[in-house]
Amino acid sequence: MDFAIVDIETTGGKPAQHYITEIAIVISDGQRIKERFSTLVHTRQEIPIFIQRLTGISNEMLQDAPPLEEIAPRIMQMLHNKVFVAHNVNFDFKFLTHHLAQCGYQLSLKRICTVRLSRKIIPGLPSYSLGRLCKSLGIRVNNRHRALGDAEATARLLHLLLEKDSEKLISKHIRSHQREFSLPPNLERSEYEALPAEAGVYYMLDEKSRPLYIGKAANIRKRIASHFASSFDEKNFLALYSRIHHISYTITGNELTASLLESYEIKKQQPPFNRAQRRGLRVYNLLSYTDRAGWIRLAIEKGFRQREAIATYTTLPEARNHLYELAAQFRLCEKKLFLSSNSGPCNGRKTGQCDGACTGDESAESHNEKMKQALAQLREEEPSRIIIGKGRDPEEKAIVCCKNGQYLGFGFLPHDVHLHSFEEALDYIRNYPADSDVQHIIRAFISGPKKGFRIVEMLPGQALML
Repeated sequence: MDFAIVDIETTGGKPAQHYITEIAIVISDGQRIKERFSTLVHTRQEIPIFIQRLTGISNEMLQDAPPLEEIAPRIMQMLHNKVFVAHNVNFDFKFLTHHLAQCGYQLSLKRICTVRLSRKIIPGLPSYSLGRLCKSLGIRVNNRHRALGDAEATARLLHLLLEKDSEKLISKHIRSHQREFSLPPNLERSEYEALPAEAGVYYMLDEKSRPLYIGKAANIRKRIASHFASSFDEKNFLALYSRIHHISYTITGNELTASLLESYEIKKQQPPFNRAQRRGLRVYNLLSYTDRAGWIRLAIEKGFRQREAIATYTTLPEARNHLYELAAQFRLCEKKLFLSSNSGPCNGRKTGQCDGACTGDESAESHNEKMKQALAQLREEEPSRIIIGKGRDPEEKAIVCCKNGQYLGFGFLPHDVHLHSFEEALDYIRNYPADSDVQHIIRAFISGPKKGFRIVEMLPGQALML
């Protein structure tokens, strides 16, 4: 957990009437200072004489200083996913929140006050003003009443409080508050608040409603909030964050259909911040061909899923083990499956499981006939499946259809409709491409926990009652 210790100097005490003249942010991990940022801030408002005398900041000093709107992105970057800390936190936080809003940024962070914490953790001191408190505790303050000096002193005070906090009051205070976040400057709060707490796919859009990022979630609103709190690394987050103008969504009823739709939408719309998923998943394809000598061969090839692939596997051992099983079942030569590369007979010939294609004792015609039988089984060995899950509302259920292991698509079936065949189910789904990503999603789902789902499996010609 990182803390952003903040101190500001202003022209007065009312955010709506006065302006920031200096800001400092010190980033700490609770034991040491990791980063510092400090700058004067240009403002057209005259600084009252008594404040000039207190801080040493004059009107002339601000003439060449950057305006707040120029440094606002840097401020938001440093505060992102931090706990906001200040001595009398309400003043600094409200002031900064108000003026960042004028620049188009919304600030919402967990925050703690070192005045309140000091009273609880170190009670009985004569004063809890920053200067006198630091003097009582032996904390050195450099450049008092300047933003960086006071922020560094507050950071050292925080370190001491964390060290003396035997009752863990600070961590309890932080945990007691719900996770907070900052909305992008161009996104209307009403648009965020209209997001559903439902499973589905969400689309972060730019000013022309073009997708920047597409994701899926069991709870769309909660997932969006987590993005704005900490999901992206700093560089990518800020590049996306500043360009978001709208968020749209499609409710899918459950996470499986959300994952399938997300995969399709990313490849179709190619959003710039989904780089990894746009490329797709690399798999091991099982391919068949006839060589120059007339032998039907099976080979494993790594790459993206190919339409002509007989089967796909996520790992090479999985693919090779499947071929070994086929070789044993149909008495196939391991060399014709590229499972053996030695110069002599294959291992199956040595154990009596190969009829001699590798030693000249079996003809291509004989071996090819067995290979055709194996290929026929490969193409039909997986049953057809209908996966049934929660729909978008209580009046329907979601269905995902796979024919002989091949994903066809998903859709929604009214609760009062009963299916009698696999083919009837196809009338209620939308067809989607069966690329390697969705095949991987389906396989992972079938091999994992299925709470809230039901799977109906059918062999070719088998009747269905659903």
